[in-house]
Order: sequence, then C-alpha cells, then structure tokens
Amino acid sequence: MTASGIMFYPLAPRVEDVRIEDIAHHLAAVNRYGGATVFPFSVAQHSVIVSRMMEDGNLLVSAKLAATRALYGLLHDGSEFLLGDVCRPLKRQPIFAAYREAEARLQAVIYDAFGLDPRGEPDDLKTVDRRVLRSEQAALMPPAAPHEDRNDVPIYPHIVFRRWSFEDARREFLAQFYWLKRQVLAG
Repeated sequence: MTASGIMFYPLAPRVEDVRIEDIAHHLAAVNRYGGATVFPFSVAQHSVIVSRMMEDGNLLVSAKLAATRALYGLLHDGSEFLLGDVCRPLKRQPIFAAYREAEARLQAVIYDAFGLDPRGEPDDLKTVDRRVLRSEQAALMPPAAPHEDRNDVPIYPHIVFRRWSFEDARREFLAQFYWLKRQVLAG
C-alpha cells in the first residue's frame, strides 16, 4: 500500500496506480547509501539534484527539451519508491536478477505514467547521476576504502549539500516536478 492508500503491486505495476505524491513521499523517506551519510540524505533529495544538473547548462535547447531532460533526471530512481535503494554492489549480483527486472519494469511504468518514453532516457543521464553520486560521497560519506575507486568521474564542485527534512525533500521533489511539467506543457 502506498502512502496515499492505493494498493500498488510493484511486481505487476500499472500506469493508472502511479501517483507523483506517493513517489515524492516514499522517496523522501528512503535514505541513500543505507544511511551511512553524515546526515540522513534521501533519494528524493538526490533526485532533485540530478534533475537540476540535467537542466543546468542547456541554454542551447528549447525550454521543453530542457524540462523533459530534467524530468527524466527527477524520476530516474522512481522505482525505488517501493523497491528501496539497493546498493549497486549488491544489485549487480546474479542473485538480484529478479530485482533488476522488477526495477526496470516499474521504472518503465513510472516514465510512461508521466508521458516520458521509457526507452528515451537522455544519453548523459547515467553520467550526470554518477557525478552526483561521487559528489555526494565526497561530501557526505567517510573516505573511500583502500580498494575503492571514486575517481571514475569528476564531482560537481559547486553543489552544496545541506540537510533536508522529510518534509523539505517531499516538498522540493513535488515543486520540481510541477515546475518541469508546466515547462513541458508550455514548451
């Protein structure tokens, strides 16, 4: 059951059951990195930052295209609203194959629910997401383990991380979503 009381079946998701308010609420309550940050840092906050980085620097494209790119950034971890944030080393294990399939299916339904082509993620979304991840790790986590390489992509040096409450994360996620939807419709 979602926060709004809708019965949602993450292994058999339906577009008509997807609510942005549920996604925002749930993601605001899910901590990244298993909570191993200097303060609680939610998937909702991460998603807002990725969205803003996707939007940033796109002065040469139309407002509609920039907003669409940013909307992909905002929703890119949407499946985690019910499936949780599973750390990448675990998720890559063979035993997690069914999880990865469920994640891909739910993510496609979420994109579809908001008018985005599930196969149309911007080419640079994974790179932007990775740079935000590395920026978060540099600012919010203990130093890398001796065998861990965190230098695969440059960080965003201008991001300032601050503590968002659950309500801040929920509100900012929804505000970003509605701002982008208006831009897409106006474009």
